[in-house]
Amino acid sequence: MTASMTPCAALVAAAALLTPAGQAVAQGSGAFERDRNVSVQERARPEYDAVGVRSGGLTIYPSLTAGLEYDDNIYATDANEAESGILTLRPEVSIESGWSRHELAVSAWVEHRTVFEDSDEDTFGGYIGADGVLDFASETEIGGGASYLSDHESRTSSASPATAVEPIEYEVANLYGTASTAFNRLALSTRLDWRAFDFEDGVTPGGAVLEQDDRDRDQIDVSARGDYAISPATALFAEAAFNTRDYGREPPVTPITRDSDGVEILAGANFDITRVMRGEVAIGWFEQEFDDPAFDSVDGFDVRAGVEWFPSQLTTIGFTAARDVEDSGVAGSPAYVSSAASARIDHELLRNLILSAELTYSDDDYEGIDRNDERTGAGLEATWMINRSVGLSPYYQYMELDSSGAFQGQDYAINRIGVELTLAR
Repeated sequence: MTASMTPCAALVAAAALLTPAGQAVAQGSGAFERDRNVSVQERARPEYDAVGVRSGGLTIYPSLTAGLEYDDNIYATDANEAESGILTLRPEVSIESGWSRHELAVSAWVEHRTVFEDSDEDTFGGYIGADGVLDFASETEIGGGASYLSDHESRTSSASPATAVEPIEYEVANLYGTASTAFNRLALSTRLDWRAFDFEDGVTPGGAVLEQDDRDRDQIDVSARGDYAISPATALFAEAAFNTRDYGREPPVTPITRDSDGVEILAGANFDITRVMRGEVAIGWFEQEFDDPAFDSVDGFDVRAGVEWFPSQLTTIGFTAARDVEDSGVAGSPAYVSSAASARIDHELLRNLILSAELTYSDDDYEGIDRNDERTGAGLEATWMINRSVGLSPYYQYMELDSSGAFQGQDYAINRIGVELTLAR
């Protein structure tokens, strides 16, 4: 219900040292292939998949999604709740290469969201990005990309000021590079990401400025990983990742220094067990150190898991879990430790009808202040592919926040029900 990127010469050159961490590398190698199982959502449906418009070696996929939603708590608050209908329009286009070697993908979209009961809640955003992969040999690839996103912060975000007249607008620019190679039973990969965040100030009903520039930052993430295949279906791996988060403002302009540096070490297994299960599970340790001496470093047990179980070819059940340090937009806190888990089931009732259900939970523990946020969510969705060009998706979502502590946030419970109509070529 309701992200990416063009290979430029400099980025691709830098990518030679770099690949996606947390993802099996050298997918062309038999020891690292994880495609013996196909999930319900991944399965090709030639009679219902959009064919696109071919232009030389490229295929263009245009689409338009229109959504109509009822939200019973549009401000995400536990007092003075307001309900409204919401209309969303999202034209989108993606371009994919069909070359025998190398890959290129470009995508762009714009989205306008109209809230019937409060025009101040209307939003307009857009995205453009491209990814490219150069295939130098059967087991060696380098890639890179760039993207730009302009959007608005959801009212459900812990960093969203409750007194802002309009949702906070922000922009994110991203560059990344990857590299991977494999030989015999060993695969090596590395990845570099640079992201720049820019937040616009908000305004209260009385006209006071809600300063958001202290949230602007540049973030660099570097990761390296090695996989060793102990069988054609199982590989063990070790991964190290480093990050630096550099904020544009420091005291006395802002109350605290949010700059930090972090490290994450993981070890685990990547597997595809016959027709039963596939996924990746890793455990390890993380630490984030802050430049401001007022804050202790945050460290602890790390976990990352994503597993899919296939009780039948028509049903896929997925489980995820993750623990990480996230930057905080809450006053007085530079970051929080997020522990999250989810479970999802997709069932192919008919060839062109998929029923889905999902449960989510997260626990956010804030550094520097007494605050803890527990979030729970549930969702139901049906995906009806009427034909190649028309799709219909009714859905229901429930979200709840229970915030506690001396600096607790705004509790809320939200019910959303809606339907999306997608027209594709």
